[in-house]
Amino acid sequence: MAWIVSRYTCLIAVLGCFACAVPKSDPWIVEANRATGDGDIRILLLHDMEGLSGQTNPLTFRYGTKEYAQGQERLIADVNAVVAGLFDGGADVVDIADAHGSGNPQPDLLLDRLDPRARHIMLDHPFNPYTEFARPGAYDGVAVVGMHAKSGSGGFAAHTWSIGIRIHVGDRSLTEAELVALSFGDVGIPLIFASGDDRLARDIAHLDWVEYVTTKHSNNAWSARALPLDGVERDLRQSAAEAVRNRLQAKVIKLDWPVDAKIEAVSPSDLSFLNVLQGVGYQDGGISFDAENPDDFFDHTTKIIGLANIGLNRHAVQATQQLSPLEQAMVNQGFRVSDVLWLNAESGILRKAAPTTRQQNYGGAQ
Repeated sequence: MAWIVSRYTCLIAVLGCFACAVPKSDPWIVEANRATGDGDIRILLLHDMEGLSGQTNPLTFRYGTKEYAQGQERLIADVNAVVAGLFDGGADVVDIADAHGSGNPQPDLLLDRLDPRARHIMLDHPFNPYTEFARPGAYDGVAVVGMHAKSGSGGFAAHTWSIGIRIHVGDRSLTEAELVALSFGDVGIPLIFASGDDRLARDIAHLDWVEYVTTKHSNNAWSARALPLDGVERDLRQSAAEAVRNRLQAKVIKLDWPVDAKIEAVSPSDLSFLNVLQGVGYQDGGISFDAENPDDFFDHTTKIIGLANIGLNRHAVQATQQLSPLEQAMVNQGFRVSDVLWLNAESGILRKAAPTTRQQNYGGAQ
């Protein structure tokens, strides 16, 4: 127990600056692309796995399940279709990086089947895909493939960064696609292409210059209705080509620093245990803070999400003792308990709180 007390003591110092932030209503800046179009056309492709075509089972994006191989098949198909389109549109260089993080020690992408014109980036250290490659002049555009909708959207496997997290700036709740657009936009690089389900299409409709391909229609977090694969792959290739051709007309979106942000934990994640710590600034399910720049924003966000995962793990341990037969069957298939809680919560199926058991005190006054 001592390590928990020590950990909380350290966290108070980190989180104390979050207590007084009040969101402002409009933190966005939208600007014209200032690129000249001179030189080689360089595109970065970031891929996720929850928004792939032909995918309707959440087990397909979770490494270690037998269905994960199906997810890899859909991933290489979607990525290769987009890569082909980017080159069709005039790209000279296409770099690819993993923005999923399935836990596989090897790349999620089947590299032996990757279009040989593209380069897969492997780094020797953990990295944040939103910031690692965002350098001025590094790319002429960013494409995101296989993305998912945000927490609370009703999308297939919907979440934002981590299970049970909502990320707010001002009055806006962000998707991961918007996090990419904002991070790269801060250095003048536009998001030009995206693919995912119909709920993500709705989430980022305001980015109307982005070429978007709907890969499937979400039923809820657990399931989706796949669209014909030949049509989706054709659309992926054609839209990616158009995205490169129209890159100079794409807009750049960035945050108006400093910003007021809030990281909110929703079921099954939890930050409420911080409510007992003075100076932390926990309120209404989350923690608000001021961020002066992108590094500040992502650093604070990472720390708070780490705390929310403590609450998530606590709920998962408690739930393990009271799984319903259906939930236990899902765990037996390969779902983690936290996955079941998350997908149920996103689908509107909320677990009743476990009853509190009064502990007897033997040998002392009660």
